[in-house]
Amino acid sequence: MNDPVFIQFGHNDKQTSASAFRSNLTSMISRVRAKGDVPVLVTPPVRRLFDGNRLTSTALHVNGVGVDLPAEMRSLGAAQNVPVIDLTAKSKALVESLGPSASAQLLLRSSVDGGTDNTHFRSPPHLK
Repeated sequence: MNDPVFIQFGHNDKQTSASAFRSNLTSMISRVRAKGDVPVLVTPPVRRLFDGNRLTSTALHVNGVGVDLPAEMRSLGAAQNVPVIDLTAKSKALVESLGPSASAQLLLRSSVDGGTDNTHFRSPPHLK
């Protein structure tokens, strides 16, 4: 009881409408509260997709149907009185400060299927 439950979504919601995204999060918030725990929303970290020295809207999780998923999460957090950790903003600042080349060290470069990843953070070498 009264344990924090961190809810982080948005990385794979490429075609999710704003209403469906909000509805899914609202359901999770309600279920966490029903158990007596404390929901905390966490916006998704950025993807490493640059246009020059700036991250693209896709990198910032504006999905394929134009929904700004982190903004939806921040808005819902305010409306539902749920704390929000803005990992999108924090990771954007870090990745953009490093730039296209140096930021490559932070994220996986290739995925399991052989494609390009640039989405999932990797463990720092000193932790391996």
